[in-house]
Amino acid sequence: MWRPLLLAACGLPLLLACTEEQVGKLQNDASAAIDVAGAKLQQASAPLAEIKQQAATALDKAGTLAGELQPKVQQEVEALKQQAGAVREVVSAWQGKGDWMVLEKQVGQYPRDSGLFDKPPLAAPLKALLGKDLAKFKRFMDTQGPLQQDRLLFVTGNKRHAAQDGAAYLLIDVSQRKLEAGLIENGLLKVYASEGTPLQTPAEVRTFIGNLQRQ
Repeated sequence: MWRPLLLAACGLPLLLACTEEQVGKLQNDASAAIDVAGAKLQQASAPLAEIKQQAATALDKAGTLAGELQPKVQQEVEALKQQAGAVREVVSAWQGKGDWMVLEKQVGQYPRDSGLFDKPPLAAPLKALLGKDLAKFKRFMDTQGPLQQDRLLFVTGNKRHAAQDGAAYLLIDVSQRKLEAGLIENGLLKVYASEGTPLQTPAEVRTFIGNLQRQ
């Protein structure tokens, strides 16, 4: 009876020693496994961080490029708007808002009274023809004669009290919807004409030009 108890008493420390050794080994193995897992995680995080950095750099570049392109795009849009406006003016001018034949009813009237330069059907085509010089044309028509007819419709005028400094004329072909305008400034003539065959200048307008044009 005592022998088993003796064996049990002797074997218990050995068993405890074996158990502590195994536990220590398990702890070491677990710690090593944790270290390996941490290293692998760190290795996996490095490319991810690099990718994030590359993505952030790409976004910065895209933002910078967008900022640089925006003014250029706006300029292109404005240019297209201006071109579209010019096209609309030309279409309006030559396809017509109103019948040009009605202008013959204004013969004998002064343009300032009839609105010849500012109302349809001539307002749009006259603006398209003269562009930025429309204002000068009107100044040179300050002292004006009535609308007249000699095959074509025509009107002449000059700056008030300064015919030699500035004068103008306008020819109107109502059947072909064509115009010719002339500005005479300090004896020099500048002509603005619709495309196509030049209009035949009435004799009175030729005399008007000859009296003012520098020889």
